[in-house]
Amino acid sequence: MKTLRSEHQYEAALDELNNLMKKGENNVSDAEADRIEALALAIQAYETIHYPFPLPKNVSKFVEHSKYR
Repeated sequence: MKTLRSEHQYEAALDELNNLMKKGENNVSDAEADRIEALALAIQAYETIHYPFPLPKNVSKFVEHSKYR
């Protein structure tokens, strides 16, 4: 999977991933499972850059946030 470079590519990847996931775990081929993994990684990389999760403003919230990273 190549790097997602635009919002259009990001939306298309989300749609493709959603369609593959709707098939269910027991109904996807090995090639489709590989595609799911590649799409998920590309989507995650795009979201990290374009939709960063804001860091908490105080220490207790930061500690709580860090538990889920």
